[in-house]
Amino acid sequence: MKKMLKKAAAVTLAFAMVFGMAAVGPNAIAAKKAPKLSKTKLSLSGGTMDDLKVKKNKVSKIVKTTWTTSNKKIAKLTNKKKTSVTVNAGTPQTDSSATVKAKVTYKIGKKKYTKTLKCTVKVYGSSEDIPNVGGWSVAEDPFVPSNIIVSVEDTIKAIDPSISFKPLALLATQIVNGTNYRVLGVFSNAKMDMIPSYAILEFNQSSEGTWTLLSTTTVLKADIPVFEKKAEAGIGDWNACEGEDVKIGADDKAVFDAAVSNLDGVNYTPIAKIATCEAVLTNYCFICEKKIVVPNAEPTYCLVYVTGDNSDTGTFGADVNGTDRSVDDFSELRLAGV
Repeated sequence: MKKMLKKAAAVTLAFAMVFGMAAVGPNAIAAKKAPKLSKTKLSLSGGTMDDLKVKKNKVSKIVKTTWTTSNKKIAKLTNKKKTSVTVNAGTPQTDSSATVKAKVTYKIGKKKYTKTLKCTVKVYGSSEDIPNVGGWSVAEDPFVPSNIIVSVEDTIKAIDPSISFKPLALLATQIVNGTNYRVLGVFSNAKMDMIPSYAILEFNQSSEGTWTLLSTTTVLKADIPVFEKKAEAGIGDWNACEGEDVKIGADDKAVFDAAVSNLDGVNYTPIAKIATCEAVLTNYCFICEKKIVVPNAEPTYCLVYVTGDNSDTGTFGADVNGTDRSVDDFSELRLAGV
């Protein structure tokens, strides 16, 4: 009897192990290798379109994909294929959403699986409401988070270890196939023994988290000195702003607005503080977006030096030094001896 019980227990254990492996093995593999959508969230302004794609994610083959939408008036689907579809935004009066589903049949080896993938599509009733999709917008906060600093520095090192780029301020962002970042920083190249200069670089962080350098959009004039961060800055010394110090406070903004109030024909939007100098007056250096007041004018970047009076006299001055002006042009904007 005991032998029979032992034999039955052994058989039961064997069956449990076999079925346990069958339940865990293939399903676990299928879960890890299941296809993915190129985007799980999509933002569109009314009347525009974008593509969704099915990524194989190491599966053997995409056999079939059935595309559906929860609301054809908000997100109409065209050009339906096994691995892609075009999402056409409607023209709602108010911001609206729809869900696009992809029921994907795929193979891992010879075995077939099916999985439904989803993407939330938000369509904005007015193109003015869409948050930064397809166009650059000045960053609300110029502080560069530590995770972005690490990603930017690692991206540059991977391209060329001799190149150094120290991020200082986040100037603008853009939502296109992930997120693009426009970053101001100090650029240098050890191979070329170059003097460090300010540069504006653009990076893309894909929806999968991969970072890519897109371009070096602007290198501010080489003769513009790079400010250094000093532990103790003396009277008359420029001291670089880093970290939280790049943010523009209410008092800084008041000084800036007063300084540029007499500069007609151009709008200057301060983005970040680059450096300050304590003297008889407090001096500032701001990185600004500059836009000439004419239709469809393209914005550029420039440095604006400002003097502010610490007393109650309200005496301010500004000096603009940008990539599109020569040294001789500065005198017309020098309102005070900066």
